[in-house]
Amino acid sequence: MPTSLIQVKGADGFPVAVISLMVIYAIVWLVVMVSVLDRRDMTSVNRFLWVFILVMVPVFGPLLYWFSRGSTTRYCSTDQPVEMQPRMVGSLDCPRCGSHIEAEQNTCANCHHEVRR
Repeated sequence: MPTSLIQVKGADGFPVAVISLMVIYAIVWLVVMVSVLDRRDMTSVNRFLWVFILVMVPVFGPLLYWFSRGSTTRYCSTDQPVEMQPRMVGSLDCPRCGSHIEAEQNTCANCHHEVRR
């Protein structure tokens, strides 16, 4: 009779604790990968580099990402936190500075870049 969880074996003889840790790690890795691909404040090159790191260094990549990703709070030009609001249909981000542009605006309020719709 097994005396600890590590000694409990599954149907194929592999320890259940190891299988559980592998499943938890796979879920964490997948959540980090989705987070990297979903971030719109990073350039596509940065996203590619993070995906490359996650694939090539799968053990420490997720930890490195979580500790180095910083705050996801957006700041405007005055360095004050901006409350994120739901977006209207037709709104977009400025291609030059990344600031949010409402649907009825034709220029970016931050950098005055003209946006063609």
